[in-house]
Order: sequence, then structure tokens, then C-alpha cells
Amino acid sequence: MEVCPFSPEILFTATPGIAFIFRFSTMQKTKKSIAKRFKVTGTGRLMRRKAGKRHLLRKKSTKQRRAMRQDQSVSKGFQKRLEKAIL
Repeated sequence: MEVCPFSPEILFTATPGIAFIFRFSTMQKTKKSIAKRFKVTGTGRLMRRKAGKRHLLRKKSTKQRRAMRQDQSVSKGFQKRLEKAIL
């Protein structure tokens, strides 16, 4: 088996005279569903929308609804997991 140091390919020879080239991905794909729900700030923090503002808003106070408008930053432990999926 020969490995070329300049390209992400492995040259594999199973039988004499026949060579197979296996390409492997060097990067993980972005999870698009997660990327749409979270935004990255200029400093690198992830921001998310607050829950509870879809329906049943009549029973919630104006103060609650106003507080739900602002985005909230993601916790540090959850941010590590999200960065792998987004970045």
C-alpha cells in the first residue's frame, strides 16, 4: 500500500496490475438543520432563540413575551457539541 503525502487518497493494490484509489473526506459536513437554528457572533459565541413564543401567547404576560424576543447564548458545554456540527 502506498500513500501519497500530498493528496487525500490511498493507492491500494489488491492484485498485480490493478490499482484502486480510495478517496476519503478530510472534513465533516455541516449539519444544515443546526446551522439554521444557531448563529455565530463575531466573538465566536453561539446564539439561540428562546423557547415558548410559538403559541399560547395570550396567557403570557407582556414582560414574558418581551423577554423572549432577545436571543440567548448557548451554554459552554452544549457549545462544544454544536461547534463540531456547525463548523
